[in-house]
Amino acid sequence: MTEKALLQVIADHPYDIAPRLAYADWLEERGDARAEEVRAACRYRLPISREETRHLSAAAAARESASADVVVRTVSPAALGRPLVAGPTGLGALRDDLHHLAVLEVARNFPRDDKGRLQAGAVVLLARYQSAAPLPRFREVWLVAEGPARRSDAQVITVKLGLQIGENHTHNWSRLRWWWDARSAPLGEQERWGVTFAALRAVTGPRRSQALARLHAARQEGTLNRPERIALCTALQDDGRFEDALQLCEVEYPEEVSRLLNGEKFHLRGGCDHPPRSAIPARPAKLRRALWEAAPWRFAEGLASAQARLDAWTQERPGREAKTPHLRLFVFPGSRHQRKPGLMLVRGAGGGPRLAIEFTASNVVFPESEWKRPVELDIARWGSAGVPPGGR
Repeated sequence: MTEKALLQVIADHPYDIAPRLAYADWLEERGDARAEEVRAACRYRLPISREETRHLSAAAAARESASADVVVRTVSPAALGRPLVAGPTGLGALRDDLHHLAVLEVARNFPRDDKGRLQAGAVVLLARYQSAAPLPRFREVWLVAEGPARRSDAQVITVKLGLQIGENHTHNWSRLRWWWDARSAPLGEQERWGVTFAALRAVTGPRRSQALARLHAARQEGTLNRPERIALCTALQDDGRFEDALQLCEVEYPEEVSRLLNGEKFHLRGGCDHPPRSAIPARPAKLRRALWEAAPWRFAEGLASAQARLDAWTQERPGREAKTPHLRLFVFPGSRHQRKPGLMLVRGAGGGPRLAIEFTASNVVFPESEWKRPVELDIARWGSAGVPPGGR
């Protein structure tokens, strides 16, 4: 194939890594130094490596050694200074939740850093209750699990009541009660995540090629069910084919996502952004990890839930303009301005989920527990070592 033909294939498939790598091979065969430049531009679409999954080893060890003794309960409704309503939405619900609080599960599932330590400054929302008295603007009564403020502090998790702005929290387990509520413990993998450990191991282990062939065939025939879609999506993410994974789950994305994954240098549109030189490689690396850890099959549900909350808020305030969700997954490093570029989940042209890069000063976030693949799924499929067997 001629160089012109190879370049045309790349132009026809701008978001596909394969034609670019084929072009790099073609250049290398002819001793052209540009081959390494082409491969470097594709480095963020390469398969996930042992180094990138090594944090799962620490997470697996931390979950295995977790102890209920690190969880301290200091719940005092009186300390709020405001009474809760009686009944199933207030004091009664709090009493039931405390009675069924699974402290060991709180310790096992509490957010951790890449070395397996309790994440400093993390606050996890567990459940919300109705107050019998007016509350400060936007704040609600929450049962929370709070980690140490600093790494040097005692490594304990404190469960208490607090007045919190729910939409500003990265960790919200109110819809994932099996992580802390013993009443939800009997739920199996399929009921929790829509897929089983076995289905994910099939696309992770040594026979993954056979499992993938079956899934790709089902996709072409239009017979993929939800568990199969999740398994195929996860396999595509493992292979660094992030755009393919998003398309499989009908998630739209802008050109900027692919350009960042390419490691291209360009100014983001819509705001003032002049990141330092050190942030240029950090941004695609952060995006790559986020797209690997993401659960795109859950985006539509999360977006619909956020829209329902906004609709309810609008209905309670006649005359207010209807809003659509702009949920922030993370902020890109290196911004020096109040309005920072972030990866957002918004509604696309057809109403479905769409990733966007927007400048925002808002504190509203999309909780990690709703957009990330839970670490327990990755530990279950990679094994307790937390790394791909034999390397990838």
